Amino acid sequence: MNNPTSSTLNSPSVTIEPTRVTVALGTGGTLSVTYAASTLGPTAQVIFDVTGYFTPDASGALFVPLTPARILDSRDHTGVWASSAPMWPRPSR
Repeated sequence: MNNPTSSTLNSPSVTIEPTRVTVALGTGGTLSVTYAASTLGPTAQVIFDVTGYFTPDASGALFVPLTPARILDSRDHTGVWASSAPMWPRPSR
């Protein structure tokens, strides 16, 4: 996997930074996160909450809202995907 060329969240300090992102799923419905730090040691926690999805329609796309659901929380390894899609560090390329 190549490193992304854009960023959704940049945090200059140790803070909790929520963000809302609309992303297309990858091949086979996959999601991925890339975290980069300027020095060794810093870490990040990742939470995926799903609030809806888009379907094609006559105007382009229709948003279908869902009851918000946490599908992954790396802080305590919980969520719908936690048991079937463990997260592990991978070196950047």
